[in-house]
Amino acid sequence: MRYARNTQVSTDRSIGEIRRVVERYGATSFVFGSSDGVGVVGFEIQKRAVRIRIPMPKAEEFKETPTGRGRDEYTIRLEVEKASRQRWRCLCLVVKAKLEAVESGISSVENEFLANILVEGNRTVGEILKSKVAASYLGVGAPKLLEAFAGEKDD
Repeated sequence: MRYARNTQVSTDRSIGEIRRVVERYGATSFVFGSSDGVGVVGFEIQKRAVRIRIPMPKAEEFKETPTGRGRDEYTIRLEVEKASRQRWRCLCLVVKAKLEAVESGISSVENEFLANILVEGNRTVGEILKSKVAASYLGVGAPKLLEAFAGEKDD
């Protein structure tokens, strides 16, 4: 089941809520936008610039119903808008949860937003490391989870 799949909360209202949330937790700046089918939210918090990109739904994803029946252009537009609202609600939930974890002392800004922190060259840590992580798993596969825990020792 998808979170907020039938939400009536507008995209603008979700973006406004994200802005209020990040400001409540100490963000000193906030930007948002969309381009080429990608929504973007950015903010600065604890001297870290964070950029989160979310892929927006495309009309071709909704040309047919789940049972294979064709849809008219109006219905396609409605489905795209519905999916867009759902994604912005999800992002709002994720940002709230991450910032509450930071505020509660469970985590840190770096741990929660590491992949989204902007570094030199206007790239995120995630953009830089994604291919390196994939390459490190080639041929070796994922580490065994229990072995990884057994190898850690408290100092």
